[in-house]
Amino acid sequence: MQAWIPCKGAGLSARPGGHSRISRGLGTVFPRPARDDHHRDRDTGFHHAGVAHRINTIALAKSGKTAKQVVAPIPPLFQGASTAIRAGDLLFISGLMAVRDGSLIAEAKADPTQPFYAVPVKSELREILRQAEAICQAAGTTLKNAVRIQQFHADLADLPATLEVWSEATDGMPLPLSPVEVPWLPVPDARLQLDLWVYIPD
Repeated sequence: MQAWIPCKGAGLSARPGGHSRISRGLGTVFPRPARDDHHRDRDTGFHHAGVAHRINTIALAKSGKTAKQVVAPIPPLFQGASTAIRAGDLLFISGLMAVRDGSLIAEAKADPTQPFYAVPVKSELREILRQAEAICQAAGTTLKNAVRIQQFHADLADLPATLEVWSEATDGMPLPLSPVEVPWLPVPDARLQLDLWVYIPD
């Protein structure tokens, strides 16, 4: 039997339990002044006007047997963060971007002198998937074992090009992909950020 726990002030809930004693909650939603737009709030990227922040958390139950392990062949984008956490037979990879030495890779930047002779977002995703595969290998799995993919776009028009890259990387396997357009990304000129859940077989 599963119970839903209301989150204060959010109108949302968190469900304890689940596989590997992992609990997932949508956290707290902080309100902002209401707008007349009854559909998508394009200033924030949320689908409900009046929402400023949404926090999505995954946590291990204190009473569970599953331990948390940091997997770190790729440094995190920001100090104090972690790029990948293993919990039981799941690997959680967060916030991957095509960044090296603190800036977007050169191949992912558009060339203003010949803007129609390349698709920079493809280079961006190839670099992200290179990082993801390195993390997966360090944890004893592979990118092809992904069970959830959240792909955050600065412009959702880039989605078809990224699907081509995914097809190359996974031999055309079906993707558990949720593409989302967001109003901004934390690295200047970046077009993509990727979160993954990957299954780790015995």
